[in-house]
Amino acid sequence: WPSQEGCSIEPWNYYRQDTATKVGLEEQARCYKSFIAAWDDEVREADAIAGVLWWEWTSYGGGPTCNNYTPKGKPAEKVLKEWFKTNGVQVARQKQPATQPGVTLP
Repeated sequence: WPSQEGCSIEPWNYYRQDTATKVGLEEQARCYKSFIAAWDDEVREADAIAGVLWWEWTSYGGGPTCNNYTPKGKPAEKVLKEWFKTNGVQVARQKQPATQPGVTLP
């Protein structure tokens, strides 16, 4: 969900509002909360989902003026941090090369 008003209606539409607003940031956070609420207990009990990708975490962007999908620096990031903390989830960040050593791209 991009941090734009209406992201819960058309999450694929990156240009729906094309601006970050306080309402859009909160809507993005509510979408994260809703996903977690819908899957949290069920998934833990039945291993119904193997993982989830929180799109898009980059070395740039984020923050309250950013209208894209990243939760970085937004209320949605706080939702994720609290969920990980509450559930004892450890996140290991490792830098991986884009290719294996000795492999060159065409």
